[in-house]
Amino acid sequence: MKTTISLLLFWTLTACAFAQDAGGINRAEMKKVDWALGQWEGEGWVESQSGGKLTFTANAISKSKLDGVIHLLEGTSKFRREGVDSEVIINSHISILSYDPKAKCYRLRSYREDGTCGQDELKYQDHTFRWEKRDDERGVNQRFAMRLDEEGHLIYTGEISQDQTNWREFFHAVYRRVDKTAQ
Repeated sequence: MKTTISLLLFWTLTACAFAQDAGGINRAEMKKVDWALGQWEGEGWVESQSGGKLTFTANAISKSKLDGVIHLLEGTSKFRREGVDSEVIINSHISILSYDPKAKCYRLRSYREDGTCGQDELKYQDHTFRWEKRDDERGVNQRFAMRLDEEGHLIYTGEISQDQTNWREFFHAVYRRVDKTAQ
């Protein structure tokens, strides 16, 4: 009986030590992307279904949570229809950015106002996130990049391809940090 209790205690302490180590790894990797924290405002355009461009304004806030283990992102994009005084929300989301130490990559889980959600695996290098996904509904591949430029602007772009060889931009936005203390 004493042996069983000793083994259970050993396994519990080992599991706790591993969990603390994983948290330390996560915090260290998330610290690398703290440049994205704060309140941001921007403008951009997205290709409409008819092939034209819709211009929009956007705002986002990114906060570090759980002692630096995740970043909580919340954002909204709006555009103004011709002849209408009010703006229309075209995208509203809450996302969680985290680091997966087993896969050695960042993960972005997003929840949108239309009830849809998704998860993406992000590659990170030189202040740039990159990720790709397949849009089966439209039969196209999409790839995205989000980077910090030399002036401190956040540049967010999206490209689309039907054959993964010929890519064209369908989305482009530039954000300015308006409040770093919102972290």
